[in-house]
Parts: sequence; structure tokens; C-alpha cells
Amino acid sequence: MFQTLYFAPVVLSTVALVQIFQNVFSVNPVGMLNYFLSWFQPSMLDSEWLSDPHRSLLIVAIAEGYKFAAVYMVIFYSALISISEEVIEAARMDGASGWKLYRYIKLPMIKGIIFTSIILVLNGSLKSFDIPYLLTYGGPGTSSELVATYMYKQAFSSMYYGYGSAIAVFIAVECFLLVGLVMQIFQMKKDD
Repeated sequence: MFQTLYFAPVVLSTVALVQIFQNVFSVNPVGMLNYFLSWFQPSMLDSEWLSDPHRSLLIVAIAEGYKFAAVYMVIFYSALISISEEVIEAARMDGASGWKLYRYIKLPMIKGIIFTSIILVLNGSLKSFDIPYLLTYGGPGTSSELVATYMYKQAFSSMYYGYGSAIAVFIAVECFLLVGLVMQIFQMKKDD
């Protein structure tokens, strides 16, 4: 039951997730976050979250992270339980426990999964479009605008199709370069 609740944002429609976040951070009617914060400080009842240029990108990042956090939890959980029990037992016999067990045994054994997850996160962050666009439309102003939302606005709102296409090519090239860079780092660490 509890695992299902963790994984619900992944299978939930993006539009439904954005509606939830808009209701949580709403000012009128009072959203859930403002309501709870007003218990501690009554002036927080009218706090603007999505229309504040200093907070909007953070809210978009939280929403994007919330949507995909469960996928990475499943990936890391499956990597950690795939470590042989004999290796963990040998490490405990050598005196490793708690943080040392993770630092020196478990994390080095799943470094391939860690680098794969880094590649997936970087690729996903460059292609992120739906949540930022639906939540804030890249605003206020351009404070929460990402590369993909900027490309969309240039190509389809401003009718600069060539410029929008150039940005799309830039996103694709940047994805390939980042994947190549992470693979180089992984290869260097593997050779050590």
C-alpha cells in the first residue's frame, strides 16, 4: 500500500499533478501550504508562490522532482537489494556498519546505477516541458522558463520556426554531449 502511494505521481497524469500543485500553492482560494504556514505566521496566508519570480523556479523543480522521484527510488532500491548478502556480511565482519557500510561497500557497488541515473536526470531536465509550462507558463516573466518552454514559445507563440528548430537541435546536441561527458567520467572512474 505504502509503495503504491510513493509511485502514484509517476502514473498520475501530468495535468492532474499540476492541478494538485496549483491548489497546494494557491492564494485565492487559500492553498494548503499557505493555510498550514499561517498557523505559525499569519502573514503567510497571502504568500504568492507561483507568481513570485524568486520562488517559481523552485516550485517547478519541486513539482518535477516529485513526479519522477519514485522512479529513481525504485532504481536505487533494486540496486541496493541486488548487492550480495555475503559481501555485506563480510563487510560487517570487518567492522563496517552504518554509514561506513554505505560509503565504502554499497555505493561503490552501485556506481554504474548512479551514473545511469545521472544521465537520465540530465536528459530529463533538458527535455522538461509539460510541468513548467502548465504550472507557470514560464513566468512570471521568464523566471521559471526552461530551454524547452523557451523553444516552444519562440517556435509556436512568436512564429520563429527557424529559431525554435535551432534551439531544439541545441537541446539534442547538449543531451548527447552530457551523456558523452558522464560516460567519460564513468570510464575514468572504472579504470581507477
